[in-house]
Amino acid sequence: MKITDIQKNDRINLKAHYDKLYRTKFPWADNNFIEILVKHSFKETIEKMDEEEYMKDLKLRSLEEDEDF
Repeated sequence: MKITDIQKNDRINLKAHYDKLYRTKFPWADNNFIEILVKHSFKETIEKMDEEEYMKDLKLRSLEEDEDF
């Protein structure tokens, strides 16, 4: 998949997840090192994602949101 195929909110959440993970795992690392790790992991994850599965997940989340109302 391409990064642009992913919804903005999902991109933000994925980056935040990796940022938290790497800051926990490498508390000694500076911001530049963390940023590089986050960008690399983010890119790799998106490239390896299955587009069909992602679209199914989006549909399920949409249905769950509709049920909440």
